[in-house]
This record gives sequence, C-alpha cells and structure tokens, in this order.
Amino acid sequence: MIYVDFNPNTSIDLQQIGHIDLKPNLEDFNPIQRYVYNHITGKKAKFHSLRIEVEPNEELVILEDSEKLVVFDWDGELSPNLENIEIDRIGNKIPIYLNTPIIKDFKGEGIETKITYRIIYEQDGYPETQQIENTFSVRFVKEKSQPPFLDNIEIKKEAVIHNVDKQKEDILTITVKSRANHYHSEPSNGYLRLETDFPDPDNPFMFENGQNVIKISNLRYNEPQSFPLFFNHQIYPNPLNDEVLAFTIVLLDEKKEPIDDCPPQKFTLTVKPDPRITKLGLEVKSSGRTLYELKEQKSKNLELILDYPLLWSPPAQPNQSKFFNLIEVIFTNKARAKHPAGKIIIKDLSYILEVEEGTRLSFVKPKMTLYDLLDCKGKNIGIIYNGDEPHRMEFRLATHLIGWDSDDKLHFKLNLNFKYDILQPEKDNINQDIEFNMDLKFMLRRNVTHWLAIDFGTSAIAVA
Repeated sequence: MIYVDFNPNTSIDLQQIGHIDLKPNLEDFNPIQRYVYNHITGKKAKFHSLRIEVEPNEELVILEDSEKLVVFDWDGELSPNLENIEIDRIGNKIPIYLNTPIIKDFKGEGIETKITYRIIYEQDGYPETQQIENTFSVRFVKEKSQPPFLDNIEIKKEAVIHNVDKQKEDILTITVKSRANHYHSEPSNGYLRLETDFPDPDNPFMFENGQNVIKISNLRYNEPQSFPLFFNHQIYPNPLNDEVLAFTIVLLDEKKEPIDDCPPQKFTLTVKPDPRITKLGLEVKSSGRTLYELKEQKSKNLELILDYPLLWSPPAQPNQSKFFNLIEVIFTNKARAKHPAGKIIIKDLSYILEVEEGTRLSFVKPKMTLYDLLDCKGKNIGIIYNGDEPHRMEFRLATHLIGWDSDDKLHFKLNLNFKYDILQPEKDNINQDIEFNMDLKFMLRRNVTHWLAIDFGTSAIAVA
C-alpha cells in the first residue's frame, strides 16, 4: 500500500511501486550467434521506445501533466518516456515510481484511490507494440484539523436610525475560513463570541441564533462560512441623541479558547434617534460645557455641582448693570419629522434661587431679594411640536446687585422644577406628568483685584 500524507513536516518523496525487467531476446539467435553475443562481442540490444501511460483519475489534483504521475528511473533520470535505451546482455531492472510530490490533493470521498497505468514498448526489428497494464492503490492521510481564521468582516452599517417597527437589522457579516491547504483534510470547528457592556437581556447585538455565541461547524477547505450580526431595535430603546455603542468579535477554537493569531476585533455602531418619535431632549450647559443631558423619559431628581468657583466683582461705575451667565437649559422635541404628529407640553415650571444658611449676603438697595438677583430668559415654553426648533432657557445672575459687605465666598443653590406630557396618539406614544427636578449648587467668589503685600523678611503676608 502506498501512503500520501498531506500534513506539514511529513516527507513527500518518490515511492517505488514496482520495476520492469528488460532482457535481450536470444530466441532468434542460432547457437553460434548466441555464443558470440554472450562471450565475444557483448552486443547490446536496442529498444525504440519505452513509455508509461496513466489512466485519468478525477479524484486526484496534479500539479503537472498526469503523464508524469508514474515515471521510470533510468540512471537517475526520471521520465515516463525512455528513448533508444540499451540493455546489457544480462538484462536491466528499471524501477517504476509514483511521483508523489506532484500530487497536490485528493478529492475523493473516501481515503483511497486506484491508479492504473500501462507500460508500452517497442524493440528495434520488431514491428509489434507490446504493453503491460498494472493497477495499484494509494491511501491518503488527511491534513489534521486546525482552528479557523477570520477571513473578512464586511461592515454593512456604521450607523442605524432607530426604528421600533423593525425587529432586527443586519449590521455586519463575519466570514471565517479553514486553515487547511487540502481538500482531503479534517474539518475545522470553533466559535464566534460577541462581547458588549450590556447584560444579556438588554444586549441589542446578536447572531442569527439570537445569542452572543454561535458555533462554527464542519468548516472545510476552500468553503468559507459567513455569519451575520444583527442590531435588535426592539431591545434597545429609541435614544434621545446619537449614541455610540461598542462591541467586540472574538474567534475561539473548538474548546472555546482564544486563538493566538486572531486578536479580538473591536467595532462601534452609532444609533440615531427615530425622527418620528416624540421625546423630550433636555441639556444643561454652562460656559459651553454640557453638565447634563436627559437620557430617559421618566421622572428625574437631579443634583448638579459646578466644580469651579464663579468670579464676580462689583461694577466699576454706580448704576452699571453686570450679569453673569450661569446656565442654559435647552428643551428639544426629538421628533424632527412633523408626521406622525406629536407634541410635548411643559407645565408647572418653577425655579428658585437659595443661599446656603450662614452665608452673609447683602444687596445694594434695601428690600432687594434673591428673586432680584436671578434673571431668567425664555421661561415661557408651553408646547413644543414635532419639528419645532429647540427652546432655550437662560439663567443669569445680576452680580451688580450684590453688596460690598457680602462674604467673599457665596454658596447658592438653584432649583428648577417642571412636569411634561408626551402626546403622540398615532404611535401609541402617550406619557403624562413626568416630573423633572434639578438642584444646581455653585459658589460665587469675589474677584479681588487690589492687594497689599507686607514682607517680614522670611515670609510674606498678603491682605486685601
């Protein structure tokens, strides 16, 4: 039995399958001629040709012409054709080899095939062509299984618009291939695992089986397998603003272990709000920096702290107005499309400024209160319809009203409270009496511009 092993680091050499004996034909010589040939002249008989023909075998993948699959070895020359060879008076034994190195693959269903070949020869002086036919078996050893590898990841969507009417949306396709170099190989097996920061019930990413792990089975040579990854609109809520979600694809071997040369692949998907769904967007900003952004359509008690002091100084001239921009509150109807119709009703809006107990605060005029210190623009909001522009509410402090004898550090709290209704009957989107309550704590510090420095030699003390 001849064996061919397709695994790496195995020897692929010529394998002898037989030999042919060639001897001079002395039957046509008389006794004197035979004696002269054997003992005096040593004359060699000549053959016109000697060649091998191999029957086609569709189960074999051959690198070269199939005629070179079986060859003679004549004094180190490998060839299926020998021309004008001379044989010794005692005959020649010519080895016949299977040219194993040119067998690239075996495509049969089993592990064995049969190769049939004929040896055809013609001798000078003999008009008849003679031939011998022979068949031998070759058994193939399959290339051992290896872990699969990531061939390609086709990104179909880098961003999606949330659509509650959709079940799921195909966002990318992962293609894996076998590492095998031969059709005659053991199949590869493994797993694809999806990793996100979401707990399982809330994970909007999934494979076709609805899970975050999918099995790769019977991956064959040159037969890639593709696995789509989906985003589930039913699981992930409609965001108020663009949200970037991160996820990672990990290829594992059949033991669910990471594969060394296949590092995790990281991706992001931007989920944009459904422009048809009525929702309240609310953003609190200070000096161009966002302090808070509303994420959920439910009642909220919020406490914000400005982590830096706000500097104030009295006006340079009497009766000069001086305002300090504290915060801006932006109300938005996230439904940019006017249809289906919807609206947000802002109601029971109130705000109040309080000073921390124990803080000395005076005003430039008697009978002034904290109400005079706080200036608000855009407080009349009312109804925001789908497609309306954002409504801005600005809070300012009239710092020119603060008296000189106030503390250098003034600690305040601004409270903003309102309720809102979401009304969009056509989309069954009705939510009423959602309450929003915010406390913003901040500090005003007097900006002292005139200092007197007294130097006592080893240290300096600065006083206002």
